[in-house]
Parts: sequence; C-alpha cells; structure tokens
Amino acid sequence: MKKFVMTLLAMILVAGVSVNASEKSGSGVKQITGSVVAVNPADNTVTVKKKDREILLVFDAKTKVAQCSDNGSIGSIKVGDKVTASYNEGEGSNTAKSITVTEK
Repeated sequence: MKKFVMTLLAMILVAGVSVNASEKSGSGVKQITGSVVAVNPADNTVTVKKKDREILLVFDAKTKVAQCSDNGSIGSIKVGDKVTASYNEGEGSNTAKSITVTEK
C-alpha cells in the first residue's frame, strides 16, 4: 500500500511539472523585422509592420534601442526606419526588450 501511495504521489508530481512547463512554453521572447509605421513617444509605443501584420510595441525602462553601433532612445526612431525588435508577448500588450534600427 505504501509503495502504491508513493508511486501515485510521484505521478501527480510529474504531471504537475509537465503542465507548468507547457504553460510557460507559449510565453517567450518573439522577434519581428519590418518597417516602423508609427512612433508615439508620449505613450512609449512604436508600431512595426511586416507584410500584412502590425505589432504595437510598448517601451519600458528596460527597453534597449540601438542604431547601427550607437545607443538611442524611442525619440531616435523614425517612421520608415527598418528595425528588428525582440519583445515579450503579453495579455493586451507587447513589451519591447530591444529594438535595433538596421536602416534609415
């Protein structure tokens, strides 16, 4: 009986770890490369378009901006710039981790 209970507890533990891992796998860092179609420094947002898809990126204090080899800020990004951005997809918003201007 004791062996059965221990086996059952081990199975429950493994099942719990598997569920937790699958929940986290959907949330990760995503990346987009495209053209900037809107910049709103007042709201700390930049919209990047790739083909028929637009992603609104929200900047926070941790977001890094790079232009060629220089560091910049949201104010240095202009409509029409070609960028590569990495971001965390969240409920209702995408928080930019970094954005690199590849072409002016």
